[in-house]
Amino acid sequence: MNEPATLPAEPGSQAEVTELSILDVVRHALRVIMSSLEAEDRIAIVPFGSSAHIAADLTPMDDAGKKLIDGVIDTLHPAGTTNLWDGLKHGLNLLVPTARENLKLPVTAPVAEGVATENGRVTTVFCLTDGCPNVTPPRGHVDTLAHHLKTNAAYLTGVTIHTFGFGYSLDSALLMHLARVGAGMYAFVPDLGMLGTVFVHALANALSVWATQVALEIEFDGSRVGVEVVGTRAVLNADKQPSSQVGQPLTIPIGDVRYGQSRDIVLRVTPNPDGPSSNAPLLTAVATYLPWSKLEKRTAFTSLHDLTSLSPESAQSVNNESLRIQLADALLHFVSNDRKADLLPRTRIPETPSKTSNEMGLLAQVTTKLNLSNHPAHADADGQVNLALEPAHWNKWGRHYLPSLALAHALQRAVNFRDPGQLGYGADCPLFVESRDRANDLFDQLPPPKPAPLPARATHSATSQSASKRSAVSSMRVWNTRSGPCVAGESLVRTPSGEHRIDQLCRGDEVLTPLGPRQIVAILRTQVFAHGVDLCTIDGLRVTPWHPIRRPDGDWVFPSKIASAARTASEDCPFVFSLLLAPDAHADAHAFFVGKTAVVTLGSGASDDVRKHDFLGNWVAIASALTAMPGWSEPSGVVRCSGTTRRGEAGEISGFLPNHSAEDPASCVVAPFTENFTAALECRT
Repeated sequence: MNEPATLPAEPGSQAEVTELSILDVVRHALRVIMSSLEAEDRIAIVPFGSSAHIAADLTPMDDAGKKLIDGVIDTLHPAGTTNLWDGLKHGLNLLVPTARENLKLPVTAPVAEGVATENGRVTTVFCLTDGCPNVTPPRGHVDTLAHHLKTNAAYLTGVTIHTFGFGYSLDSALLMHLARVGAGMYAFVPDLGMLGTVFVHALANALSVWATQVALEIEFDGSRVGVEVVGTRAVLNADKQPSSQVGQPLTIPIGDVRYGQSRDIVLRVTPNPDGPSSNAPLLTAVATYLPWSKLEKRTAFTSLHDLTSLSPESAQSVNNESLRIQLADALLHFVSNDRKADLLPRTRIPETPSKTSNEMGLLAQVTTKLNLSNHPAHADADGQVNLALEPAHWNKWGRHYLPSLALAHALQRAVNFRDPGQLGYGADCPLFVESRDRANDLFDQLPPPKPAPLPARATHSATSQSASKRSAVSSMRVWNTRSGPCVAGESLVRTPSGEHRIDQLCRGDEVLTPLGPRQIVAILRTQVFAHGVDLCTIDGLRVTPWHPIRRPDGDWVFPSKIASAARTASEDCPFVFSLLLAPDAHADAHAFFVGKTAVVTLGSGASDDVRKHDFLGNWVAIASALTAMPGWSEPSGVVRCSGTTRRGEAGEISGFLPNHSAEDPASCVVAPFTENFTAALECRT
């Protein structure tokens, strides 16, 4: 965790080393969580290395409590081992009155009255680690956690456990199983570029919980119908369908339900043509749940008396949910389902997924169905999932990414701004959107942490530069952005008839290029959201840091590499723009001028300088992507975009996210550390 933190960079360019360590950025993320909580909420912090200790007891988040926790965050330091279970156990035992008697609690400000998860509190445990556990309980982690939760059910029922794996030295299958036992999510954080967006979404999900302990019981007459759950692994966390005995209901665990986001289960109900006739319901679904107020469990039910045909709208809805579950289920077949695998000797990770053609064929079938249905998840299945399964990527990041993405779709939960298929989850919930956007702004706006002293290093790698060569960080926004290469709307573009603002150009207009006038095919307009965008200012041009430009006396470069460029976080820029010009075999025909500075356009085809890009430099791929976007068919040719999709380990841009609102409202969605710790949050909703 004391490794220097580097600024996000485009693939192929050297990352710039900053004065902050990775631990410093993680501390900042913790302060975002702290700052997002109200006075009635509480937080505790439990670091764990070879053993766990309680750095902060449950502390109310009033001014005094936040000051206390702020000081505790500064005391976090690296440790050499990973006793994951000890950290989880200490965090959970803070909520159990009988177990607290044996805990060594720090002498801090008084904690809020009431230790147990009393009425009106939603309790969440965030467990963060960057390594594989090297201390394993005799039963294994998963069964030990399940036993602990059952033994202390009077106090831990309704507690949700989320796990976060940072870097690549992880046991992601174990972290996923721990999260599933705790009715929570597993999130993979490959690098600092994902840290902000993952924490922001995790906090927003925790703050928008409506009910916990949700379960669905399906009572049916087995002599008249057969019932199967779609998605055995995704929904039931099992390898096969449960045996249905006469008179025994089928129980489906749901976990928690958040405001504004349904949880959808699909059943296959098959009639028995030889079954007896009866006026009794064929099937009754009974849902039990505990509202966040925790006054008492509640029940809701509905019955099915006959198997009538669905309306077209209902059939489409069922198909969409079925495909979502099938995708999650197919992905989970690439993850070990052995809950005791941590008890076995660790062996070398295979360079390819050790699955047969059956699993690959199942995933291919689901992907085809997603594409035919134009399902939002098809962007994940077609893009990042295919890359993750390639031998070159599986060993490093693919095996960690798939369980995280699978749970996002299985639980219908948005977990980051990067994966396009899950962006719609929670988008209709004002509480989730407000909490997410507030945390997002806090991540960008809170002052950067003071850099902790970095240890002396014996090597001379890029990450071991002397402190004098490390860049100062003025805003944490650099680790929480998803902007693509664009220029600000007020940029004056040179045309045959003079200079015109880029935001006033239309399809068919001509701009001057290094090879003469060229006609505009489309204008890509990307919305900038409340937290703003990083822009570099060069001779009157405001451009994103990784949009290649060429000054009169130089080569094509990234603006961020020009010493005289002023890089600022701009919140006065509602949109940024890129152009697609008429096709031409010469790369220099794909650029326009702002003043004397040449700015590359989409689809340049350049292959020997910084303009080279597998997607952004491919004219055919760009044109194909834009034709599917809102605005393409309009005479103006202004294509409305809400962000970029990314793929691969480095997060290289691979596509555009559509913005279907004609008015582009600001509420629309766009989008190795060795200190392990458990943070227990209790939120008064």
